[in-house]
Amino acid sequence: MDAQEQAKSAFFQMIVSEHREMFGETAKRVDAISTFGDIPLVVLAAGKPNSAFGEAAAEYQEYWVGQSRALAKKSTRGKFILAEEATHYLYLDVPDLVAENILSVVFEVRAK
Repeated sequence: MDAQEQAKSAFFQMIVSEHREMFGETAKRVDAISTFGDIPLVVLAAGKPNSAFGEAAAEYQEYWVGQSRALAKKSTRGKFILAEEATHYLYLDVPDLVAENILSVVFEVRAK
């Protein structure tokens, strides 16, 4: 197996692992949580579909954004932010937005 095939193999293994977690037992446990109470929570989502998902990218993106919105609603202090111009790599595409929201949660917790 050459380096390119190894890279593809590793990528697909990662995708399988990610899906197993998102749609498997971990997802069921998270879904079973009806509320996070009033803990500060910010959920950031990318606005652009992940092209690695090919033809299903737009549909997957719609699902992911919906799940992210639902997660944010589990806290009375939850906030959902859609980073319209960001890809899957939010920390690279909108690092200031990511840092700002991490700090906002830290400051909110410290103020309580």
